[in-house]
Amino acid sequence: MKTKKAKNDFLQSDLPSNRKEVFFDSIKLRYGLIFKIGLMMLLFSLPLLVVLFFKDSYLISIESSLSKGSISQESYNEMYKMICRIAYAVCVPCFVIFSIGLAGSLRVIRQLAWGEGVFFIQDFLDGIKANYKHYLIYSLLFGVMHYLGRMAILIDIDLTFIKVLPLIIILSVFLPVMLFGIFQSQIYTNKIWQELKNGAILYIKTFFTTFLALIIICIPIAFAFINLFFIKMLVMILYFVFVVPFILLGEFLYFNSVFDKYINKNNYPDIYGKGINNKI
Repeated sequence: MKTKKAKNDFLQSDLPSNRKEVFFDSIKLRYGLIFKIGLMMLLFSLPLLVVLFFKDSYLISIESSLSKGSISQESYNEMYKMICRIAYAVCVPCFVIFSIGLAGSLRVIRQLAWGEGVFFIQDFLDGIKANYKHYLIYSLLFGVMHYLGRMAILIDIDLTFIKVLPLIIILSVFLPVMLFGIFQSQIYTNKIWQELKNGAILYIKTFFTTFLALIIICIPIAFAFINLFFIKMLVMILYFVFVVPFILLGEFLYFNSVFDKYINKNNYPDIYGKGINNKI
């Protein structure tokens, strides 16, 4: 396992003493940079937001037709399933596009969290160049699994739990392993299968804390319960700009702490505690 290195810009004594301080110092001192990350995440999420916009628009339309008696319940059910099938299928390439922005944004966040100089555009492009292949594969895998999970919900059976079980398994088992792979690729140069293998092992070792980190990442699921259409769209836009950057920073710091404990301390002491003054 090789590491991706960069030069330090600060003395050891200048660094925060723990990752909690890194998080809050970043918010206090680099809020402009964090806002730029939010804008980039919004930009790369636009295709996904457009798909969800049209999906909800069409669903509202057929619900209106049903309430007016223009279509039968049977026709409504078939149209509902067709809209969902098309929308979630189109979401797959949208996840891929989003992953490109994620690759660039996480590189900037890595520089920020490690106390290194940030050249926003250059670092963003470097992150895409270094990690786009892995992120494309991860996003494609997740997109296909997400699609299959959503299709399971459309199956005509009365047992709701059975219908949602595949999506629950995808989000609670496969997604965390892929997250470990995504964050590993920002630090190490491994093959994808190695990242996934390491991710599975680390997920087992850190199940409870990683599961909490997963819950934070899955916040967008709650948007489905917002009934007012335009309010939902506005909340999603604000979420990507003002919330996602902080989540990414917090998640990077968390996963980095896991890597320090289980990988870096013994195998890569040169990046152990990188970004914090662990000599205190």
